Amino acid sequence: MSEAIKKAENFVKETLREKEIRNKILMYGILILILTAACGMKGIGAGKHYVLNDNGKLVGLSRDDAGETATFPLDLRAEGYGACQDREVTVTLKGEVPDDLEKETVESPEDQLSRRVDQSLQEIGNSQEQVTMLPDRIGDDITLDWKIPKNHTFLLIPLFFPILVYGTIRSRNKAKENEIKRREENIRKELPAFNHQLLVLTGSGLIFTDAFRYIAESYEERGKAADSFRSMIVQIQKETAESTHDLISVLRRKSQEINERSWSRVVSVIAESQLRGTDLGIALAVESEMLWEQRKKMAEEKGKLAETRLTFPLAILLMVLILVTAAPAVIQVQGS
Repeated sequence: MSEAIKKAENFVKETLREKEIRNKILMYGILILILTAACGMKGIGAGKHYVLNDNGKLVGLSRDDAGETATFPLDLRAEGYGACQDREVTVTLKGEVPDDLEKETVESPEDQLSRRVDQSLQEIGNSQEQVTMLPDRIGDDITLDWKIPKNHTFLLIPLFFPILVYGTIRSRNKAKENEIKRREENIRKELPAFNHQLLVLTGSGLIFTDAFRYIAESYEERGKAADSFRSMIVQIQKETAESTHDLISVLRRKSQEINERSWSRVVSVIAESQLRGTDLGIALAVESEMLWEQRKKMAEEKGKLAETRLTFPLAILLMVLILVTAAPAVIQVQGS
């Protein structure tokens, strides 16, 4: 359990080191706070007010313009006829003349209470006064207790913050994984040619360091350092020339950073040849066959993947072709 916690802590620390991630998390936090505050302070709208008595009890509704329609959400507790109801109601003050009320029929206490409360709400809505007082009773049988509704749903907004943070970190990790995958594919694609160039140059009499420098300079001069592998070769040569480290140590460090199997194997062969004096040409020739075979397999895999991806579009085109071909015949048969 402690190991999992340590891994989580290291993951968080590593993630927060990136300025872009920190800025996004800060932006999400500010946005969530603004939305939460805005929703929490949201009232019933301009020109409308609740009227409270000295005890803080809701007793009336007020609107600045008695000629305009005003809507008030309310919580209502009604007791009467031996029944009790808690309701969320909306009182709309519109000043219209009420329709004739339906004749009372035999009802249960709950239905009778609901009908009388609905009638009272309709009568309140027909008020044309600027300040409308809310009744605390309906006749002698029903008592009404009005309250301002409390909406705490805005408190759910902060729950979106961890979701946004997780999505940001997840997308960042996905982008890194894709970048690593593209880099490894690029290395496997370009490494056979690089290895072959080394083999040819060292076979013609150049020492390894001069051959490596020549290849790096050719990449840079001809503008071939656009992909990740060739730009890495150019960077290794520049770092070697500008620092006190030798080429082998820089190659080893880059190999550990990238951690790609084929590149690590080539670097190991080169390092062993330079440190132990073994024949570099023979080792590079062996690696050349393996690298070209690996590149061939990678090309075959991509070809099979492309065929698989084309299966669904081809099936759709085939269905369309069948429909276009068969439709006239079907229409002719139905018309005959």
